[in-house]
Amino acid sequence: MKLLLDTNIFLEVMLGQSKAADARKLLAQTDKHNLHLTDFSLHSIGCYLFNRKKHSAFKLFFRDMVVIAGVRVISLSEHTTTRLPTPQRGSTSTSMTPINTRWRKHTDWSW
Repeated sequence: MKLLLDTNIFLEVMLGQSKAADARKLLAQTDKHNLHLTDFSLHSIGCYLFNRKKHSAFKLFFRDMVVIAGVRVISLSEHTTTRLPTPQRGSTSTSMTPINTRWRKHTDWSW
């Protein structure tokens, strides 16, 4: 199964938070799942570590997750985001339904 991992999965482990054991278990399942990480998440993790002067920790993270474990770094483009699943209200289905890509006026945006 293909899984797109959120930045918080990695931060949970790095920071030793309450769900770190669950996150480690998920990250260890590279034989069962194709794990993916967005380039934005990778940069976010890098910013977090570099701001704390933990340059070597970022190198280790990249080596362990991308080079050794094979987590694939992907970029989200307009083409890929229009094919993301959009769950229907009250449904647990995650079928691939194109997102409505019509341009909306600024006043129509939900903030």
